[in-house]
Amino acid sequence: MSNARPLRHPGAGAAVSSVVCYGNVCRSPFAARALQRHLDSSEWQVLSAGTNAAEGKPASELMCAAAAEHGVDLSAHRASKVTHHLLRTSDLVITMSQRQAEKLLELEPTVQRRIRLLGGFSPQHNVWGLPADPRRPAAAADEIPDPSGEDFVFHQECCRHLNAAVGQLSRWVLRREASRPLPKPRPPLSAPSLRAARALR
Repeated sequence: MSNARPLRHPGAGAAVSSVVCYGNVCRSPFAARALQRHLDSSEWQVLSAGTNAAEGKPASELMCAAAAEHGVDLSAHRASKVTHHLLRTSDLVITMSQRQAEKLLELEPTVQRRIRLLGGFSPQHNVWGLPADPRRPAAAADEIPDPSGEDFVFHQECCRHLNAAVGQLSRWVLRREASRPLPKPRPPLSAPSLRAARALR
């Protein structure tokens, strides 16, 4: 969507959104791919990671099958563990549970104002229309349970829940970015300054 503007200063590159779950083989890969579809890829890069991920592990077969029903291809996904660098360079960090949010805050306290719980954006649960904030006590509805070890129907329900929450999240991101003031234009150079600037070329 072309009206999305990154949180960073123009010229700093695409803004980064990180989606984090436990193992990075079910919830966060799906949510990251779904969110990337909603945001302008030239202005946003959406990554995923896990607090306890086994590096290089593929997405679960059941999640791949459930994700495919939403047009999300996870066949090439490989898990990665969340790092200090990822958190420091992310303009927005999305987690699935309060505990994950707490672990990320322990790992990188500076991320506090940029972290949100994805379940708080779910249309059926977020009755107040507010983004979930780990600084407030989390309700169970703000958390999206891990489908690992559950049956295919559970994975399908998880994907539906994730997809609905991502849709709301993307709209929140775009509204927030659209409301940010554009950078002030630089004043035009005066004649002496213009001559000096040309002399430096």
